[in-house]
Amino acid sequence: MSLCHHSRFRNLLHPIRRNLTQTSTTPQLSATIDLRSDTVTLPSSAMLLAINSAKLGDDVFGEDPTVDHLERTAAQIFGKEKGLFLPSGTMANLCALTAHGARQDAPEAIVGSGSHINLYEGEGGGRTRLLQLVEASSPDSADFGALDLDDVADALRADDPHYPSSSAVVVENTHNVLGGVPVGAEYMSRLRHMMDAVCAAKGIGRVPIHIDGARIFHACEALGVPPAVLAEHADSVSVCLSKGLGAPAGTVLVGSAETIRLAGRARKRFGGGMRQSGVLAAAGTYALENNTRRVAEDRERAQRLASVLEGEGGFSLPYGPVRTNLVFFCLPEAVFPEELENNWTGDETARSIIGSLLSDLKDRHGVLVGGGYGRGGRVIRAAFHMDVNDEGLDRTVEGL
Repeated sequence: MSLCHHSRFRNLLHPIRRNLTQTSTTPQLSATIDLRSDTVTLPSSAMLLAINSAKLGDDVFGEDPTVDHLERTAAQIFGKEKGLFLPSGTMANLCALTAHGARQDAPEAIVGSGSHINLYEGEGGGRTRLLQLVEASSPDSADFGALDLDDVADALRADDPHYPSSSAVVVENTHNVLGGVPVGAEYMSRLRHMMDAVCAAKGIGRVPIHIDGARIFHACEALGVPPAVLAEHADSVSVCLSKGLGAPAGTVLVGSAETIRLAGRARKRFGGGMRQSGVLAAAGTYALENNTRRVAEDRERAQRLASVLEGEGGFSLPYGPVRTNLVFFCLPEAVFPEELENNWTGDETARSIIGSLLSDLKDRHGVLVGGGYGRGGRVIRAAFHMDVNDEGLDRTVEGL
């Protein structure tokens, strides 16, 4: 990047170089402020104590009491019959889709084209084919981040040997690449009732709904809705314990007893059976019991950052107001050469400018954020979590 571009950028953002709070001081660069993801958290001392005191057994034999407790706790929170502990959210989604399509010879799940399952899980349906629909992408839409109901109705297959069989509809909540937007309970109710009517009209059996709940507690907090209410019309929910909740790994899949039985068989086939996995389950239980309500702090810090970036720095928020813990933003267009200012299709020069600025943010200020999320790689993401406090927020603002 040329010196003129660096100078232009720093002059443009000079007004933003103040602290968000009047009482805090800028900390020394003794620790990195890592906003690349909310999965980078380290277990707290209290969580480590819970791990150390966990009662263990062989979970493949069904003898780990700590795993059993976690599965029962998660199922109760979401109003489901049973739970299944898995190593990752990707495997939980895969086992859910496998379970829902277990009795069909050519199962097909309906997913969003921008969903995590479609983009980042290797088209993670296993033997289940993924039919992609475009989510509502306008922040002004009442169903922003969700699938259009008419599109879902058209995509549900009649029983015809020429086509695969509809085995599930997947809703991601919150929706990551559309800005961490939460999908509400009212939409889930409309989706369920529409699907029941269409399935009856087409002469097919009931098609399940699966929620990819990677950040489901962030959705509940933002919407002011209990987990069981948000999951009422879902047949299964994958509940990630490491995204924003502080656990080192693990996801609990919750659903009916039969769904979980079939998912358990899938887990075995996919290599997800773990032995003394209570060491991880103890961390997950601690996260559910202690860290779900505090995600409000992450949302508040994310919204404060977004307010300053947009109001004082000239940054843009491509997905509208920040709703949960994820801040997606674009650098001011004036940072780029004039010939690129109105070109959002992607360009090596633009990517180089962004890459240089993010490297400078890391090297000079000790702040890490994630880049390359959309609009030709111009969208940047900052994910707030329990390891970033007010001082970390202030340092992020200073660095940007």
